[in-house]
Amino acid sequence: SQVTWSHAVNSRERLQAAVTPTSSTMMLEADVILSYSKGIPVMAHPPSTDSNLTLEEFLQISLGARRGVKLDFKTLEAVKPSLDILASKSQHFIDVPVFLNADILSPSCVNKTAVDAKKFIQYCTELFPRGELSLGWVSHSSPESHARECHRNGHLQWETVHEMASLCKPLKQSVTFPVNVRVAYQNLEQVKWLLHQSTRYSLTLWVYYQDNVPLKDLVYLYKDLINEKVYYDL
Repeated sequence: SQVTWSHAVNSRERLQAAVTPTSSTMMLEADVILSYSKGIPVMAHPPSTDSNLTLEEFLQISLGARRGVKLDFKTLEAVKPSLDILASKSQHFIDVPVFLNADILSPSCVNKTAVDAKKFIQYCTELFPRGELSLGWVSHSSPESHARECHRNGHLQWETVHEMASLCKPLKQSVTFPVNVRVAYQNLEQVKWLLHQSTRYSLTLWVYYQDNVPLKDLVYLYKDLINEKVYYDL
């Protein structure tokens, strides 16, 4: 069955639009940061530093509407207070999917800092063990410049793939690995090797909003990964 998403639900206005009775949205994806002015987790994507929607409000409304959520953590400092809030509402998540996402590894060709892998995993497993982990690699925010070549040729370096496998091996939770479609197309050997390390693993294929991925590439990926557990966020 097809799962419908609303992305970047980082304001009250976008949240209300996504949960109206006429909305077909099943899953809400939103970014979480720690507001320094409020001292609590809010829904915003850097460089924004605040929001008119707190995590507490986001969860209250999304749960009331029976929508699943994917929380994308941009910094480690937002993780623990956010998971404390999630844990306090755990009785409401019995039949609602919750994905906890962070980019925890950084390829050598990407000059951006990853969220601390061991601490993120530790917080998630200890404070909200029923959440499904979504663990990825830091990428450029733009598909332009040398970022595209970095993604195609170096984003899934074997070194970082083996590191990801090592980090996830002790886990009991399900794990999905978000990978850009172009990256997956150029690094299928690494992707399939990682997925075969455990039946708990899945792949989430996604695209940049500016990406113009050839249909033949998507068809090739679909056919080649037909026997794998794959989410398509396109």
